[in-house]
Amino acid sequence: MNTILSVIALIEDSLPETLRVEQIAARSGYSRWHLQRQFKRATGMSISQYQRHRLLSLAAEKIATTEHRILDIAIEFGFESQEAFARAFKRFAMVAPKNIRQQPIWAKRLSLAERKAGTGTLRKP
Repeated sequence: MNTILSVIALIEDSLPETLRVEQIAARSGYSRWHLQRQFKRATGMSISQYQRHRLLSLAAEKIATTEHRILDIAIEFGFESQEAFARAFKRFAMVAPKNIRQQPIWAKRLSLAERKAGTGTLRKP
């Protein structure tokens, strides 16, 4: 589990930029395939899915708590267009990004739950 926690810390430290799985594997000392299997077993999602969900949850928080344009937030979090961001956001949150504006409670509920160290259970942040 320490490996997974260190991978999560590495991902969190790099946000809003995303790291390629190969970069994460090289830094962890494990093969890409082994690391991906272990990560999925521990978290229930792939490394790429985790990074995407974290980006979208951070974007939701920024939308809810600032007056920045959604386009600017989309670009900040690595999306090429507002449309691509809106599609990904809707798949993630089941609601359009504009509906999160001024709704910090929604953004908080969209954040990923944190795993308790050494268990497969989730707890709310």
